Amino acid sequence: MSELSISNNKERKKKLVWDRNVEYDIFLPRLLKTLPRLKGKGKCYCSIAILQLTNGLRAMESIMAFKRFLETGDRKFEVKVLKQKHEKYRPVRIPDQIDNNIRTECYDLKDEDLLKLRDRYRMWLYKTFKVNSHSLRYAFVTKMAELGMSPMIIARITGHSELRYLITYTHKKLGEKALDLLNI
Repeated sequence: MSELSISNNKERKKKLVWDRNVEYDIFLPRLLKTLPRLKGKGKCYCSIAILQLTNGLRAMESIMAFKRFLETGDRKFEVKVLKQKHEKYRPVRIPDQIDNNIRTECYDLKDEDLLKLRDRYRMWLYKTFKVNSHSLRYAFVTKMAELGMSPMIIARITGHSELRYLITYTHKKLGEKALDLLNI
């Protein structure tokens, strides 16, 4: 295999990285800056993205949480953790930027089919920001690790049942950041 084809394979793999290297501290201000400019479903989808990023939720969990906010106005509650064998719940907090005006504007979303809404949200996020929705979850995980939060606490917040995956991911990300800081 030539050096050029090895390089092309590495570049292709880099482009296919599932987490797209979304940085919490860069992406949250970007979402917050975009939110007031949007109308209709775009505003709703952006709110779901903010909710997903600030809580480390899976896409469907963030949609379920957003629907609960639309229906009840509650800002602190728990949602069912998806992809778990046993029924577990995890904490959710609705950020202040998702206000009652958004609740009013997005209220009709509460009646939409969850799977269709998830698919439209994922598509909007990718078309608008070129980001996979799961990247927001892992940007949250990375941010919590950077803040020195223990993997067990991160797992409790995010609903991870396998600590080894969480530890492997956060250690990899933190190691890469340390090397970047050292310019190695």
